[in-house]
Amino acid sequence: MFGQKLLIKNLAIEVMCKQKTNFLKTNFPLKKLLAILEKNKISYIISQNPGTSYCNFAYYYVLKYLEARKIDTKVIFIHILYEKNFTEFDALVALLNQIDKGRV
Repeated sequence: MFGQKLLIKNLAIEVMCKQKTNFLKTNFPLKKLLAILEKNKISYIISQNPGTSYCNFAYYYVLKYLEARKIDTKVIFIHILYEKNFTEFDALVALLNQIDKGRV
């Protein structure tokens, strides 16, 4: 999942989300993701705050849905810079697909 975040200079890898006092963590293979980003010299930060509205809401309910139905699908939320500042979106998606296909 992707969202845009104002005033960030690096990708923000969101590792958790919350609804009231309930927290959920990503089930995505973070070590593989971080290894790909580092190998391709893509700067990132690890974030535990995907925001307080739409991004957090969507992330939380997708993870909750998968958990409740025991669906084995990996989900990560990544905040990217505003499009005028981030031009490698297609390359990032291609790199993430490598994880899904087991190439990393």
